[in-house]
Amino acid sequence: MKPLIDRREELRTLEEWYNKGRVALIFGRRRVGKTRLVLEFIKNKRAVYLLAADSTLEYNLAKFSEELSERFSVPGLRFRDFEELFRFIEGRSDVDIVVIDE
Repeated sequence: MKPLIDRREELRTLEEWYNKGRVALIFGRRRVGKTRLVLEFIKNKRAVYLLAADSTLEYNLAKFSEELSERFSVPGLRFRDFEELFRFIEGRSDVDIVVIDE
């Protein structure tokens, strides 16, 4: 992975928000390094990173179900809706951060 350049202030802000239990929404122009920033931030943290596809909610729910099933060794995990998915993650003591990337 390429080194993260000139994002110290953004990482510091994310760390402060993380320590205070805040939610962060990161958005901006394409190709400016948002994903790279987030990946650097969650490195060595108890995080779940889910990459959404440009598809339907149903497709992404099935995809996320498969990824979480594999990640947490729960064979056949399938969520009926996103509320159930987030409740599953919320109930885990080994996850502090959830990232859903476009």
